[in-house]
Order: sequence, then structure tokens, then C-alpha cells
Amino acid sequence: MKTPILILRQVFAIAAFVVLILSVNAGCSSDDDGDAVSIPGTVPNLLNYEISQVSGVSMTLAVNPEANVSSMLMNGTLDRTSEIITLNAQTLPAMVVSAAGFLDSLDPLFNDYQLRVISAATWTGNGDPTSGEFEIVSSSSPDTINVKVNNAIPGVDVTYLQNGIEVDSIPLTWQAFADAFDTPPVGQEFAAVASFATSLLRLVYEQGELVVRTLEFIGENSDLMEAIGTVGEDCDMFPLDRPPDITVADPGSFTVGWNDADNDQGISSGDRVYLDFFECWVNEEPGLVARLYNRGITFNNYTEVQSGNVITRVGFESPDGIVAGMVFDFLEITETEDNGINTVISSANTIRVSGGFSMVFTAP
Repeated sequence: MKTPILILRQVFAIAAFVVLILSVNAGCSSDDDGDAVSIPGTVPNLLNYEISQVSGVSMTLAVNPEANVSSMLMNGTLDRTSEIITLNAQTLPAMVVSAAGFLDSLDPLFNDYQLRVISAATWTGNGDPTSGEFEIVSSSSPDTINVKVNNAIPGVDVTYLQNGIEVDSIPLTWQAFADAFDTPPVGQEFAAVASFATSLLRLVYEQGELVVRTLEFIGENSDLMEAIGTVGEDCDMFPLDRPPDITVADPGSFTVGWNDADNDQGISSGDRVYLDFFECWVNEEPGLVARLYNRGITFNNYTEVQSGNVITRVGFESPDGIVAGMVFDFLEITETEDNGINTVISSANTIRVSGGFSMVFTAP
């Protein structure tokens, strides 16, 4: 079964995430009290990041079927110079997921699972991880699936354990691992469960990319946003024709709006930002998947703290412990394909994201 979550070819290929944050340099900064100041801040080369969910706020990805992420906590570092990214190991689960619609036919014991980071993952740019170990823990049994980077393949070793005892194991190249959900190894469906779990993790990082895009846009357009409130731009033009039965704008567009929560006439901590897409096609660099975006996201509680003209904290956080920093308005993401003649757009390749999470970057 093909799904947009799992057509991904590199589990941690987030080059756009890195490239975009290289440009983040806020044009409207704030001091430690959150009051607007006129001196722009710079962003340190080494940053910590944290992705988290407010208790009681989930994130749902609907493709028919659905997957629901009821808890999320991930943190690590980003080196803007070397493009090295880490995902830290931690005792708390990185994700708590319900995905019976996807996994019931593979192994119903993992319809509800926790994804745990056992040892830190490290990768550079859009490359594959060179280290890292994950554990997918069944919520209804003592069974677990272990995924460990194996640079000798290169790829991963996927191991099924019952009560901590190894039952079966399979080495997979990165390509084979990405394909495992669509084509599970015969008798080793646990590899397909692992492929799903890590691809869902990858998708969350892709949504984190939208946080970075928005921060970058604010930094470049803060003066204009403060003057007129809402700023828009065209998206990419399609390089190929679309099938005649598909009607979408060419180019589509997006708008970024701003709500001045504290009425200080400037973009500062506590403000709200709106990102809305209208048939916005984003053509990524070769090797990455191009996507069509529709609907939007609300970014609550813009956070920017500056110390000594250096931005030490920036992102969107929960303003009250109830509402997430980043809330999806049933955002639609459609993967497109280039068949050499047309840019193929299929609603079967559309996921709809609702709910949300918070994401913040800090200086070490």
C-alpha cells in the first residue's frame, strides 16, 4: 500500500531544513523581556532544538487510514556551518503513536507503539544517518523492534525481540528499508513496521522545516509585515504540463499574516503568525520529493530572546500549556511525480495534517 508518508527515499533527508535555517537572521529582535528593539540579532552557528507536544494536544495524519501522534518529545543540535544534525537519546519516548489502520495487517501488537531513541542519531545535510539506534515498543505486549544504523551495508539492522530475546533480524540497505512498508520482506513484517515508524518520524521533521521557513520569512519581511500586516509570494512554476483533468494554479501562492498580540506595533514575543497556502508547489532540489501545499498553519506565541545582540531563543511555543505553538489547519501535502511529460498530481498521494506541536531553537 503506497502512502505519502512512506514514499520517502531517505529516512532523514532534511536538506531543506538545514539550508533554510542557514538564512535565519531575525530582522526584528527582542530583549530578554520580550520588548521590541531596533537592533537585529545574529544567530549562533551551533543551535539546540526541541520539538514537543502540549499534554492533551495530538497530531493526526490522515491518508485514509490515519495515524495519531499523542505525545512527542525530540531534541538535538544543529551545526549551521557543517550541517551536522543530531537527535539525542533520551529515557522518555520520542513519539507515542496509534496507527492501527496502517499496521494491523502487519503486526497488530504494534498498532499502538512508542518510538524511543536508544543512542543518538547523527547525519549531515540530506545524507543518511551515520549513527543511531531506535526501539519501537509495543503498547500491548513485551515485544520490541530494534533499528540500528549499520554503516557496513550501509543501512540498518532491524531486529525483532520478545521479552528482550532476539527472535529474528534482517539487514537492509537504506533504499530497501524505505521500501519495506510497501514491500515487506516475506515472513519479516516487523521490518515494515519499523519502516513506517521511522518514516513518520521523518515526516515530523519535515513539518519542522515549515517552522524554519516561517522564521526565515519573518526575518526577511518583518518591516513589510509590520507596515501592511499580510505579505504574499508566488510559489514555484511547474516545469512540465499537468494532466488535463488536473486544475491547479500555476504558480500557486502563499501568504504570511501577523497578529500583534501585545499591540506594540512590532513583531515581538507573544505574537501570532498565520501561514496560508493556495495550491503552492514547492520544487525541491534533485533527489528530494516535490510537493503541493494547501490550507495553512497558525504559529502561536512567536518567541525571540536576544542577549548581547545574539538571538538565544527563537521559535513558536505553547503560550499557555494548552494550545500548541504550531497548529495545523488540516494542512494538505500532496507529493507530485515527474513522469517526463507531466507533473502528476494525485489526491491518493495527499495527507492531511491536523493538531500540532511546538518547536524552539536555543543557543547552547
